[in-house]
Amino acid sequence: MQQHEVVGLIDLLDLLIEKTNGEETVAVSDMRVVIARRSYGPLIFLPALVVASPLGAIPMMPAFVGLLLFGVSIQLATGKRSPWLPKRIASRSVPRPRFMQVARQLRPWLNRFDRMLAPRMSFLFDWPFSAAIGAVCSVLALSMLPIGLIPGAVFVPAFGLCLFGAALLARDGLVLTAGATFVSAGGWLIWFLVS
Repeated sequence: MQQHEVVGLIDLLDLLIEKTNGEETVAVSDMRVVIARRSYGPLIFLPALVVASPLGAIPMMPAFVGLLLFGVSIQLATGKRSPWLPKRIASRSVPRPRFMQVARQLRPWLNRFDRMLAPRMSFLFDWPFSAAIGAVCSVLALSMLPIGLIPGAVFVPAFGLCLFGAALLARDGLVLTAGATFVSAGGWLIWFLVS
């Protein structure tokens, strides 16, 4: 496979499809190879997108993804340049036909999302702001464990993480601000409904 620059989410999806062509499964390690240097954004975006999609209704999916996202996010919070994943997590996979089905369903949405992304307010992605982003993502990831027990509520942290991941990928401060606003409003709503 020739090396491509990942610019947007569709580019990421296309490269992952190309890399796994002929394979039976799509693994987390495939994702890391494809995205190379811009690894935090997609490693937060794609797993969170799985939970925000109908696949998030699979029992224990929010818990597993929440732990994965916590492991990635805490590394961002501590300033690690690229994330390390345990072999057990890196080898996790989804059957490729199922991945392709979800990819087809997500493509129109990712196209729309890509049109909104652009490098804006890029200073928000430098230290110490990147550490704050990592800390917020860590809290959101851990919140998926108990919130996953409330039907539909896991969408709030999962979609918030999608926005943070997309913002990290494109260095888009406007999307980062939208993510923070969405998570704040959604968190307040969940708190209001539960209490």
